[in-house]
Amino acid sequence: MQLIKSKQKTLSLENHKGAFSLFKKAEEGINFNDIFELRSILSNEKAKILYIIKHEKPESIYKLSKLCGRSFRAVLRDVKMLEKFGFIKIIKEKNKLKIRHRPVIDIENLVLNFKI
Repeated sequence: MQLIKSKQKTLSLENHKGAFSLFKKAEEGINFNDIFELRSILSNEKAKILYIIKHEKPESIYKLSKLCGRSFRAVLRDVKMLEKFGFIKIIKEKNKLKIRHRPVIDIENLVLNFKI
């Protein structure tokens, strides 16, 4: 039997003079400049992308955009942001004459700590 290690990342936020500021966890691959970047990651569109990647396992970003019912350009922009912050990774696969970019989940849990 093989044990699968859960991929968990933790972010800590602190109330600093009436606004939340983020302590960066560079070693975990998540580097938000401010709380607004974190909010942009936690959108319904990105949640849908993560859900589809996890459950439908699309073989390419193009297929992902079709499953989302959104334009390729919009999905690509969201995928790049999710990859930048360590939520997904892109696997390059050669298929005959083409190279596909397959998105896969790279995190299972995100823990947010709020210090008030």
